[in-house]
Amino acid sequence: MNPNTGFTFVHAADLHLDSPFKGLSSVSPEVAGLLREAVYRSFDALINLCMDSGASFLLLAGDIFDWQDRSLRAQLKFRDGLVRLADKGIATYLVHGNHDPVLRQRSPFAWPRSVHIFPSDRVETLWYDAGAGFARPVAISGISHSGVGEKRNLVRLFHPLEEKCFHIGLVHANVGTDTGHEPYAPCTTEDLKAPGVDYWALGHVHTRRICSRDPFAAYPGNIQGLSIRETGPRGCYLVKVDPDGEIRADFVELDQVRWSAGSVDIGNARDIDALEKLITEEALKLRKEASGKPLICRIRLVGSGSVYQEFRDADALQTILERQRDFLASSRPLVWIKDIILECQPEIDLEARRRTEDLLGHVLQFAHEIETSEGGFEALVKEAIYPLFRNRRIQKAVEEPQDRDLSEILSRARVLLASLFEGSGR
Repeated sequence: MNPNTGFTFVHAADLHLDSPFKGLSSVSPEVAGLLREAVYRSFDALINLCMDSGASFLLLAGDIFDWQDRSLRAQLKFRDGLVRLADKGIATYLVHGNHDPVLRQRSPFAWPRSVHIFPSDRVETLWYDAGAGFARPVAISGISHSGVGEKRNLVRLFHPLEEKCFHIGLVHANVGTDTGHEPYAPCTTEDLKAPGVDYWALGHVHTRRICSRDPFAAYPGNIQGLSIRETGPRGCYLVKVDPDGEIRADFVELDQVRWSAGSVDIGNARDIDALEKLITEEALKLRKEASGKPLICRIRLVGSGSVYQEFRDADALQTILERQRDFLASSRPLVWIKDIILECQPEIDLEARRRTEDLLGHVLQFAHEIETSEGGFEALVKEAIYPLFRNRRIQKAVEEPQDRDLSEILSRARVLLASLFEGSGR
């Protein structure tokens, strides 16, 4: 790639400005303050990147806001950022997604002339003059979600352009079936090949991923992790296109607070003092890996060992958690342990106990059948958990559990029962 010619743009998505952080209803004032400002500061970093990198324009692939939670502050923050870009001659092109569909939009102010929002009733194409360093014209095509729960395959609405150009497609869509996200605007990687698009600027999936290289199609992920499910660096793509159309997409970190998860094997701890030391060491190791950012982490206790018996006391785990938070409170940058999860077990052979004909054996067998039978988790959610998560207040505070979460809950329940039954017989 010739670095002296071509053009540069920034591709970001899923800003979720003013989105509430879930599962953190009782945090320290310091942590709460960090989280309140984290998304706004990440957005500032995005705007600064556009100005500092020499980008010609910014592409935003949907879910700028959560329509039911967006505040005037969030809308003004967003508008002011785009005004900063406009003042530097940097254009912005955006589409709406499933969290901010067109039918839910009502802007209390005027946008800068350099901001273009694509409609939802058709794919619209705009032309951008990339200057003398790029011989071909640049076409940017996009379409927004029309309402909540978009079911159209929006990618199939794109078509090849007659003029020879570098063609960018901007869309908020679910490519494939294993993204871990709701299948709004569903499409396949094969669908991406038909419209003659050179670069697909995708949004919706919160974890960055390159779906295809011919054509180039990428999810940048969100700019700031919003929960413990969104661990690791978050940011955007800085994309450089050379005169021959060769694409280089570099990921740039923007997140201001890092989420992470680690594990401690209880088999390496002879007592609680040793276990607490291992937990502290793991948390500090995660902080070192967090690029100097404040860290919120989850620690999983795994393996088997004698210290597991201490957790038969319902308050024991919470006690350890609170002691760890107090110990790490003065760390800079901040380290805050969100929770400690029991995925460990006592020194009991659960598989052998499952084959016994006593009460514990039958309980373990029942748990095994739920976990391994087809539709077992689905039935469990439908009957016991799904109705709970239809409550809007609960939705705001806690994310609906996925299969992996249910598996963890079931595993912990199985181990707890085994420990209680075995302990009661001693």
